[in-house]
Amino acid sequence: YACVFLPGISGDALTEEYSPLASLLNEINIALLRLQPWITKDALESLTLNDIQQQIELAASFLRSKGYQHVFGIGKSFGGAVLLYTAPTLFEKLVLWAPSVRITETSSINSLRAAQLGKIESIFDIHPNKEDLSICPPTLVIYGDQDTIVSAKSMRDLVDTLPNAKLVTIPGMAHSPASARETEKLYKTTIDYFSGARLSA
Repeated sequence: YACVFLPGISGDALTEEYSPLASLLNEINIALLRLQPWITKDALESLTLNDIQQQIELAASFLRSKGYQHVFGIGKSFGGAVLLYTAPTLFEKLVLWAPSVRITETSSINSLRAAQLGKIESIFDIHPNKEDLSICPPTLVIYGDQDTIVSAKSMRDLVDTLPNAKLVTIPGMAHSPASARETEKLYKTTIDYFSGARLSA
């Protein structure tokens, strides 16, 4: 078992912030590959969705080449949206932390796949419709009820649209955890979901 982690806009998936997550996953025999297509927001602006998709595909292929038959995905904020838009079929399960997804009637994803992200005014200008999300693995969405970047309605709409999804709300948490308690709750909810998936596989 292994898991690919894709960070939010600020990047830096290799920061010590995520080391406890790696340790917790290791305790249930799930390896964590922290993917870092961009290190900073400035570096992200030169990339396209196609560039990031290629790196996600390479990461999943690498893990399978090393004998990991079951590969999961974790995406934070923009990283969660990118996993949905570019590589949903690569993973058996997804956990999305406050994914920056806003579903609309008309999709912009295909028209923006080759656009440099720095030339797109807002990450929410990259938006799916329901058809874009019709083929996705079982997904857990985790959201803080004090989040001012993504709305509760957008998270409910996402969970209602995905074919097999659940929503967990963390009271008091904003877009990212701001305390040890919130971080512990976020990581524990993630681990519990993957632990259940692992036991049922």
